[in-house]
Amino acid sequence: MKMQNYDRLILLKRNTFSSIFYQITAIVCGFILPRVILGYYGSEVNGLTNSITQFLQVIVLMEGGVGAVVRAAFYEPIANRDTKKISEIYVAANAFFRRLVLAVFFYMIILIIVYPKFANERFDYLYIVSLIMAMGSGYFVQYYFGIVNSIFVNAAQKGYIINNLLSVCCILNTISGVILVYAGTSVQMLKLISSLIFLIKPVFLYFYVYLNYDIDRTARLRKDVIKQKWDGMAQHLSVFVFGSTDIIILTLFSTLENVSIYSVYFLVINGMKQLVNSVLLGFQSLLGDLWAKKEKEKLNFVFSRFVWLTHILCVFFFGCTSVLILSFVQVYTMGIHDAEYTQPLFSLVLTLSYGMESLRIPYLYMIFAAGRFKETKSVFIISTVVNIAVSMVLVKWTGLTGVAAGTGISLIYQNVWMVIYTDKNLIKGSAKFLVKIISADIVTVLLFMLHPFFIKNHVDSYVSWGLYALQISIFLIAVIVAVNILLQRDHMRYALGYIKKKCHFDREV
Repeated sequence: MKMQNYDRLILLKRNTFSSIFYQITAIVCGFILPRVILGYYGSEVNGLTNSITQFLQVIVLMEGGVGAVVRAAFYEPIANRDTKKISEIYVAANAFFRRLVLAVFFYMIILIIVYPKFANERFDYLYIVSLIMAMGSGYFVQYYFGIVNSIFVNAAQKGYIINNLLSVCCILNTISGVILVYAGTSVQMLKLISSLIFLIKPVFLYFYVYLNYDIDRTARLRKDVIKQKWDGMAQHLSVFVFGSTDIIILTLFSTLENVSIYSVYFLVINGMKQLVNSVLLGFQSLLGDLWAKKEKEKLNFVFSRFVWLTHILCVFFFGCTSVLILSFVQVYTMGIHDAEYTQPLFSLVLTLSYGMESLRIPYLYMIFAAGRFKETKSVFIISTVVNIAVSMVLVKWTGLTGVAAGTGISLIYQNVWMVIYTDKNLIKGSAKFLVKIISADIVTVLLFMLHPFFIKNHVDSYVSWGLYALQISIFLIAVIVAVNILLQRDHMRYALGYIKKKCHFDREV
């Protein structure tokens, strides 16, 4: 048993640290290349590429919903080392995703025909179509090589392999992108090269799974092994909507300049969101493994720590972001005058909305780990409708702030529902310790709001912003630690004990 726990710990560490490294790499690269594109091509082209990216994310929607179901289906046979069942799931999933290739192809055609009608008249039809084809080619080929390998590797708690691949691709993409921009290449060629670079991941994973796992690819096709694949679409539809609705609505009802403004702020917000995800990602397969083996006591222990850690991370990262994002964007867009990038109210609403999205991670992971797709699809559908409806109404009156508010309102409903469902059906008593954690969050936020009395904001460069960010971060860390020592002693005692023991988590879990 101890060896089993030790193996879990090693995999959790590898997945967590590789995910953190990838997210830091993605954040750094994500600021470098978009800024070069923004400065060289202008706000309208930057808005156009970000708009097309979000429309292409619909392709990811088709994969992601079923992908979560397939990953959940893999947990039990992987835990039991049931090669026959693994092979059946692999073959069924592969057959399903191959059929999606055709859907992806037709969606690309529809996008090529329809999208240019909504884009800015400054760009001609051929310019937009060639850009869509360059950006969409990578999505299409990934399905051809097979998404199933990526899902399987994640379910086997070896996500660190994928994270390392993505880190390499991200660095190569940034280096080549900067070189191509300063060489005067077209944005279409830039995006095509980017698509080709990211094909390294599916090609490598195909050979990795083929060489390291005894999967019978000739196993009999059984469609019943993935029973909830369509129900999983509802959950992932919500994830897609929260990430894409804002830019799509701005494209249809606003301007490409506003899309560009949104994308610059979202660079920061998404970076914080991904940092939180990177720390927590390893818990997804761990919860799946514990649920599959019906180790309820350990599951309850891990989940309570998981929720607490999520709140600590969200309060820190999004608390800092709420104060620092506006001054960062002002420095980041210095010298760019074709759009108004100083948007204080929008920045605050967007930060709060995506902070709430990250708070739902433990409950989303638990629902996925338990395979409760059919039972929970209604809440995802309703929150999706709320998001779209509220955003479409408010965008006419408040522009950028309206679409961010639509996301936030829908997330309040979804988060409350998921907490109640998890407490009643998956982890009994989880709502009680959540109330205590939220109380600590509120006290932390109120104390953090006193920061202007101790720290002055004088930002006019990256260096001065960095010093200001360091002061804000240290102040918030001190507040978080003090509040949690007073109000969350059990969690803090465990966390400090864990740090002191340096990786002796296996003795506790």
